Amino acid sequence: MSFKKILMLGSAVAVMTSGAILHQAEAATDTLNIDAVIVVPLAVNCTQNLDFGNIDAALGGDVIVAPDGTRSEVGGAELVSGGGEMEGECALTGDTTLAYDVTIPATTVTGPGPAMAVDDFMVSDDGGATSTNATTGTFSDNLVAGAATLSIGATLAVADSATQTAGTYAGTVTVTAVYQ
Repeated sequence: MSFKKILMLGSAVAVMTSGAILHQAEAATDTLNIDAVIVVPLAVNCTQNLDFGNIDAALGGDVIVAPDGTRSEVGGAELVSGGGEMEGECALTGDTTLAYDVTIPATTVTGPGPAMAVDDFMVSDDGGATSTNATTGTFSDNLVAGAATLSIGATLAVADSATQTAGTYAGTVTVTAVYQ
């Protein structure tokens, strides 16, 4: 076999092989769109302290400040007027299209005597939704026009006057808001 015939035979094999490769099944393709939306972050700004006002420990009991600022007692603690009692307030801002949750853990206030527990936080917003207990549960609502004013009440556990030393007691609590 001459070199010319070998070259032609090799070329023919190459053409047949490449034809086989060209006739394989074709892959199907399409494009996938990818989206992401960055929302306005939630912000909490507490502007008014929760104040239980003046209290005579007497026999001890619970003092409750409601989200509307009204104060009551259960048990033997006595309410004394002129103490500046008021609900706490926090401004919440964020995305107008998303619902949010608010939680507030139990805490204590400390002073010259034994610490007093503060729990059973109640939250109301300017939309009127009220939570009976944001400490063990979650307050949920939607922002209206990107903002809400949260009014916050709670329960203060006061020991009897033989145990609870007179004086000023103070503390803090973290108000946490997250999108649902």
